[in-house]
Amino acid sequence: MRTKEFILIFFIFIIGLILYLYQKSQGIPLHLIVEVNNKEIMKIDLKNIKEKKFFSIDGILGKSYFEYDPKNGVRMISSPCPDKYCIKQGWIKKIGSSIICLPNRVVLILEK
Repeated sequence: MRTKEFILIFFIFIIGLILYLYQKSQGIPLHLIVEVNNKEIMKIDLKNIKEKKFFSIDGILGKSYFEYDPKNGVRMISSPCPDKYCIKQGWIKKIGSSIICLPNRVVLILEK
């Protein structure tokens, strides 16, 4: 019984290690996709940006402003939405992460 338990624990550990290493190997995001009302408006190439850069996008309610910083990632700075959840979300920097402003229908997605 102890050998079977050890083998099971060992395989669970190996699977966890593989998943952790896979996540770490995803690397640095290369593109920022900006969508408004489910339509891609911009695709920003991040590998060429070496310092902080500010952007604006026209949403359904008005202009949203966001920032890209190579050290920190992307964050929403200002938006005309009432609750400002998109701003409160803060920085994102992992591939697949997104910032969504539902009232203004603006979505920022980091991709490889």
